[in-house]
Amino acid sequence: MIASFVLVACSPSSGQYAFNLPDGQTTVGAAHQTKHLITSQHTQAKIAINAPPHKIKAAVDILLLFDRTRSMKNVIRTTANAATDIVEDIQSNVPDTRFSVATVGDYSPLFTDSADKRTWLLNTDFTFSAKEIEKAAHNISLTSGGDLPEAYSRGLYEASELNWRKGAKKIVIFFGDSIDHPIDPGRDEILGTADDLNMQQVLAILKAKKITVIGIRTVNDPSVVNQFNRISSITGGKSVSLDKASASSEVIIASIKNTLAKPAVLIAQGRFSPWVTTKLMPSKQKQRTLYNIDIKVPDNTPIGVYNIPLKFYSATPNDALVNALRNSPIDIKIITGWYNHPIVLWLPILLLLTYLAWTGLAMIRGGYKRSISVTSKAKYDTNRYTPSYLALDILAMVSILSTAVAIYLCVNQLVLSEIL
Repeated sequence: MIASFVLVACSPSSGQYAFNLPDGQTTVGAAHQTKHLITSQHTQAKIAINAPPHKIKAAVDILLLFDRTRSMKNVIRTTANAATDIVEDIQSNVPDTRFSVATVGDYSPLFTDSADKRTWLLNTDFTFSAKEIEKAAHNISLTSGGDLPEAYSRGLYEASELNWRKGAKKIVIFFGDSIDHPIDPGRDEILGTADDLNMQQVLAILKAKKITVIGIRTVNDPSVVNQFNRISSITGGKSVSLDKASASSEVIIASIKNTLAKPAVLIAQGRFSPWVTTKLMPSKQKQRTLYNIDIKVPDNTPIGVYNIPLKFYSATPNDALVNALRNSPIDIKIITGWYNHPIVLWLPILLLLTYLAWTGLAMIRGGYKRSISVTSKAKYDTNRYTPSYLALDILAMVSILSTAVAIYLCVNQLVLSEIL
């Protein structure tokens, strides 16, 4: 897997691997890249994997749990409009997936004056039908939240009591923009009784039942961020920020897929590991996984050429992609120093081409007596030998000399890349 790759300086990226994996053909693009650093010690690269949906042979139950207070109106509406696409997208990867929809508000009249006194509502039980999920989402009625905290502990507690299948992967997608009550009245809706709830207690129940919560928050208030991070981390999920309601379907699909089958991670090898940070980037293409590679060369690193080998690792046993790439190198070449830049080669060549063009124009204009040679004053028409022709002779010598030096540096660069 780990190997150096010599790349001509004028080509910033190359190499594409194609494999026939169990789910279909998979390609890895730009497997070999070159980055030139002159004034900065920092650069970025991207590697894309295009693969058909990976079918997971497992049972999965997913609850879409919404805070149905009025501030969540746009998120609920856009998610309802995309509900069929969300269900069908996930079921294309995991055919044995059921969905359910539920909502939570707040206690009326204890904490709000809402006429709708239903704190918790199961809009539809688990079903394989995308149409049923879409209908349930569209039928969500909004309510007043009253004070800032909402009945989140109650909502998550009721979620733990649903008809989850034994042995299925259990996931709650929880949308909200608030925090929980420190003490929740529970099902009897009376504070100070035996069924009162608190979030720590509810999260312990969810964890014991192996129910993963993916918290999708629509605000970035520190108290809300901390709340959702806590809910998700304790239950083995991940908290996600939803900045735009229109992106809700993309966030839901990506979150579920990342929970069911975590993508392989890309890691730099050996002494270059501290230089490199990689992370997954969102992609609008369903079959594309995009890795962003952030490279920071340490200060005082000697000028030279450095090949950084990269390798995929996966938490999934016998990951087909990782196995396929085992003997296929992926690397990024970092070239530091101005004299290692491609312009050192191309600028002299440009000067030489300029010189040749200038000479051609001079010939057309009659600047020579009998010869196209420009290296000897004796062959010029002495009456026309002006300072511009002297400049031509100087340009000829400079461009030829600098081109030779540039070619030498380019060859030397390739030699260095083999040594390092």
